Amino acid sequence: MIIIGKNRMEARHSFYSFKGLIVLFVISTIIRAILFCLTCHQPLNIVDEQHYNRLAMSIIQRGEFAHFPGHPTASRPPLYPFFLAVLYKIGGLECWNIVRVVQVIISLLSGMVFHMLALDLFKEKKVAFWSAAIFLFYPSLIFFNYLILTETLFIFLFLSSIFLLVKGLKDCKNWMVFLGGILLGASSLTRSISYPLTIVLFIFFVFFAIKEKNTKMVVHAVALVVGVVVAIVPWAYRNYKIFHAFVPIDTTGGRNFYMGNYEHTPLHRAWAAVDNPPEIAWYRGHEKELRGLNEAEKQKWAIKKAKEFILDHPGLTLLRSVIKAANFWQLERTIIAGMSKGHFPGLKGPIKEALIATSILAAYVFVAILGFSGVFLKLWHDPKWTDFLILVILLYFTGIHALVFGHSRYHLPLIPFLCGYAAWFVINLKALYAASKVVTAKVTATVTMVFFAIWAYDAFIGSKEKVMAFLNQVF
Repeated sequence: MIIIGKNRMEARHSFYSFKGLIVLFVISTIIRAILFCLTCHQPLNIVDEQHYNRLAMSIIQRGEFAHFPGHPTASRPPLYPFFLAVLYKIGGLECWNIVRVVQVIISLLSGMVFHMLALDLFKEKKVAFWSAAIFLFYPSLIFFNYLILTETLFIFLFLSSIFLLVKGLKDCKNWMVFLGGILLGASSLTRSISYPLTIVLFIFFVFFAIKEKNTKMVVHAVALVVGVVVAIVPWAYRNYKIFHAFVPIDTTGGRNFYMGNYEHTPLHRAWAAVDNPPEIAWYRGHEKELRGLNEAEKQKWAIKKAKEFILDHPGLTLLRSVIKAANFWQLERTIIAGMSKGHFPGLKGPIKEALIATSILAAYVFVAILGFSGVFLKLWHDPKWTDFLILVILLYFTGIHALVFGHSRYHLPLIPFLCGYAAWFVINLKALYAASKVVTAKVTATVTMVFFAIWAYDAFIGSKEKVMAFLNQVF
């Protein structure tokens, strides 16, 4: 009986390490192929898609990174437009389907990277397997493969950088940490939110070096910073030559910071400031101050004005920040809103739309609640420095968007980590209750109540009109 039990256990481990992974990736590939057939004819409906496409065409046709001929810009991070330009060279100008196919492949590679990262984080093959499974079948992430947006590429680069950092630090290999820094820099050149994270991670590693009296970790922290600098310096130098100012990645961050912190910032749905009518647009009343300024100078002006507003209105800023943090973790509805606007012609039909909307919302509720419960319970029962690292990343992204303006689309890069902790929570639920039923119940209940409060606020206050319009359309 012992031998049979042992053989069964070995078979289960074999399934989770190889056979199961093959099945997992085959099924996820088939699902993506079917959805590609349903989305391959859709145009670029989203403004951000159109901007990235225009920049890519500018690179190919005129050899310049610009929205308009002769006006070089840094309004967007450069890597994704260059990524599009390379694919257009291969597949033909504005061949969006080759981009979608490549993004599908990248999403599958992200699943492989995340499986390896989950093995390092949790040390359990079963947890790593189900972490990758939840990630690969997560509806919102799948649908973003077919949009000409940065999410898919950014998630791959960001996950790869964190994997190399964790692996390099555990194995004391500076070259891995350095390469992780380069990939973190590359992710920053895709979405600029990640480059300030370098400073946070440096402080984090130095803190643990002091706490554990491990000088090698300081060397690793330096290797990380050097890798990031190596990655972004060429683009920063290009920006300095054009604008005669230090612009590490892009010039949009300062303007967004201002739009999230000025007199006309909406209290609910703060990101809507981007679409404010001309009479209350961010520049209105400041035309003389802004006239003649280049992008970098306008960004500097915007940051200064936002800081002044924050200092003059601390109470309002605090209230807005709490609401923006809630917006950041609100229910995912980017794809659902797109379907309601007809952005996905291949997904039209009440049954399709209902199934997709239900799967998106159900997956997010599951991952958000169980993922955060898993994070806190892991830190309570079996804390490792890697768990604190993930918590720091979650807090950093949330904090940045609470300062600027949060939107549910922007939390997608954090979903893989929550998938991992959700898998760990479910698989270890029995053991968690055995260790401390009270703590497990309290943590899960608290996380659940916080999220339901966030979602209730959005449904009944923040986005009430949007929700009612969607429900009227469906029913």
